[in-house]
Amino acid sequence: MNLGDFGARLLEEVPTDFACEWDNVGWSVGPLSQQLTGIMVSVDPSSEAVQAALDKNCNLLFCHHPLLFEPVNQLVESNPLQNLVLKAVRESLGIFALHTNADACPGGLNDIYADYLGLRERQPIQQVAEEYPGAGLGRVGNLEGTVTVRLLENKLNRRPEISYFRRVGDPEAKVTRLALCTGSGGDLIERPPVVESDLFITADLKHHDVEAARARGLNLIILDHYEMEQVFLDFARELFEKKLKVSEAIHYFERKNPYRHTVKHKFLINREEK
Repeated sequence: MNLGDFGARLLEEVPTDFACEWDNVGWSVGPLSQQLTGIMVSVDPSSEAVQAALDKNCNLLFCHHPLLFEPVNQLVESNPLQNLVLKAVRESLGIFALHTNADACPGGLNDIYADYLGLRERQPIQQVAEEYPGAGLGRVGNLEGTVTVRLLENKLNRRPEISYFRRVGDPEAKVTRLALCTGSGGDLIERPPVVESDLFITADLKHHDVEAARARGLNLIILDHYEMEQVFLDFARELFEKKLKVSEAIHYFERKNPYRHTVKHKFLINREEK
């Protein structure tokens, strides 16, 4: 199968209708006539992921985040992003992204977290495709019983990709209705399904978003964007190995979180102990 046909199969499973209007899903670099030799899956189309794909003889880099968001007026090697495009073109490496459509689709990133946290009677916070009621940004629903924010923190902490999180609100607050959004959920924080929830779990909230939540008495758990979206690898595994039954080699590129977090009071305690 060539890359063009394979890309069409991907968009049949996860349509562009599910993506936000501002998004740029699908091909960033597309040598569409090339026969598919192997797939490298990565959250980001980084230079390391590109090299890992080439090292494994993969000619498709399948990512969550698109390589290109804005129009490019030139391609020069001195620009790191543009040089990555040039390298992919020289090496006949296709780069394909399922971004907000992978977040929004049934069984996508939001549903992976909703399943893990036991969210029942769920629905999207913001529907993005009118003809598909179950598709949209975020998820909101009810837990089986009432639990505390701390219990949900402990459950998130058991996920191997999560190295840290931040909390806003009372750790002993009771939660029966839960809202979540993989990636940046600030645009959803004032929507009624979130406001009416006991807790909102997302990543990358700005200060004014946090203050708006505090003013409404909404508890928050704020995860790291990259770590929260590492479940894209699980999503891709389900898509390629179970739904599409891909016969070509599939590899999964995992990198450490580029952020390193130092908490001041713990640093001081460690220094005093020495």
